[in-house]
Formats: sequence, structure tokens, C-alpha cells
Amino acid sequence: MQTYCDAAKGKEKTMCYYMGVGDKEQGTAGGVKREISGSFQRGINAKRLCTRLKKKDAQMCELRYEKKIDVKNTDLKKLRVKELRKILDDEGVSAKGLVEKDEFINKIKTHFGIKDDL
Repeated sequence: MQTYCDAAKGKEKTMCYYMGVGDKEQGTAGGVKREISGSFQRGINAKRLCTRLKKKDAQMCELRYEKKIDVKNTDLKKLRVKELRKILDDEGVSAKGLVEKDEFINKIKTHFGIKDDL
């Protein structure tokens, strides 16, 4: 678990911090690692575990993850510009200079190699 948390970034890093598996620089917040691993070994589901953990550390169960967008099977015209920008950011593609929604869609299509259906 320590090696995973050392390489984790973003929300995974925050979750490791809440569990009590921190790195040497930041330290840890919780210390509920033993309770979490024991609960999963006994087969307790995540919802029930969160109700138990709210007594100790409520912020761990409030951590939310964004859903991944399947670019090739999604109608890009129905997405918001913010979501289109996030797709480009996740791929490491620069969105500098893009203003209109059609510009974002064309950039995503060229990056992923999606052909227009006519």
C-alpha cells in the first residue's frame, strides 16, 4: 500500500493521506488504515464502512471522483466546453487559443483520430 501511495497523484494521494499512508514530506492525517483493511477482509461493503468511519474521519467518505468520458462513443456536441477542455487536459493536449466549442471538438477528433460521419 505504501508503494502505491508514494506513486499516487491527485485524489488518490488525498485518499492515501486520509487513510494514514502518507509520504515522508507531508505526513498523514488519519490512521485508519488498519480499520479499513480489516473491514475489507471481513467483507464489509464501502457504504457501511463509511458510516463507521464518519465517527473518526468524515472527510474520507466525502471524496468524489470524476467520471471518465469515453470519447469515441460519446456525442461531443452534447458536452459542455468545460468537459471538452478537461478531456484535452487529461490527454496533455494544449487548449491554448481555443475559444469556440467546435474548435475544441475538432482538436479532440484530430487527437483521437475520430473521423466525421457524413
